[in-house]
Amino acid sequence: MKISSEKYRCIAYDFVFTTQAFPLAVQLLDGKGSPGWHHHEKFYEIVLVVEGDSQHLCEKHSFNLLPRELLVIAPGMHHNYSDKKFCYYNILVDLSSSQLPLLDIANTEGFQKLFVLTPRSYFYNSSSVLRNFLEINDFLHAVALLKSMHALQKNHNPGWQLAMLGKFIEFMQLICHAVNNSSQTGQQADIASNISKLVINMVQNCDQKWSSARMSRFCGISRAGLFREFQKYYQTTPWNFLTYQRLSKACTLLKETNKSIEQIATECGFANGNYMGTVFKKKYKKTPLQFRDK
Repeated sequence: MKISSEKYRCIAYDFVFTTQAFPLAVQLLDGKGSPGWHHHEKFYEIVLVVEGDSQHLCEKHSFNLLPRELLVIAPGMHHNYSDKKFCYYNILVDLSSSQLPLLDIANTEGFQKLFVLTPRSYFYNSSSVLRNFLEINDFLHAVALLKSMHALQKNHNPGWQLAMLGKFIEFMQLICHAVNNSSQTGQQADIASNISKLVINMVQNCDQKWSSARMSRFCGISRAGLFREFQKYYQTTPWNFLTYQRLSKACTLLKETNKSIEQIATECGFANGNYMGTVFKKKYKKTPLQFRDK
């Protein structure tokens, strides 16, 4: 294990994954206590608490863990557990890898809650940490999937990676659906939920007109509150986020269709082809036509 020269250990990518072609691993940690303060290099850690009594220490917050709790630790976040022993599953995964297709799961409210809003909530003293729990039936289903994934990884029978990937996709669908339907309470949870709904709507309807007044009404908060909360969770403004979605859709249409620049601009929500070209070149250092030709 590589150790950084800073206060926290860095758990290295190549220590966790034996091959970058399959950046997915599952651990069952039973009766384990504090691993020491650490952070992860480029990969997520998904934790499902099975039983025991411990405390999670992460960035600016600490709280007592409960059975059926689901934690998501993003790359670069610093965390630890108390010395009390407990039982939990660890899923270590590089969600940015092309080897693990997320397809459209990222465009769900549950994914946004788990992998964007919840990790970011640890960085602010003024707000409560967003916490996620599975209902008993979802919890039992999740444990069964993780147990199967752990066995596949251990036995290494022919085809184990494909089988494990299938189980992981089912697990992701399960937890994202479960979190989306969970009933978190409190003002901060309500704001976070509305922000995630706004994000999904902007992704799915980036061609529409999204004024700051419309965004504010959608989230039920003031314009200043909208920009503050959006910046907190997504590290950018709603306008920049919307522009990125429009550019992303434009790239897809340029690659996959023969539509004109004006048609693509209209379908992506830009005022006209010239304006789209200006924004596109600023972002990608080439014109839409140069992008298409290449």
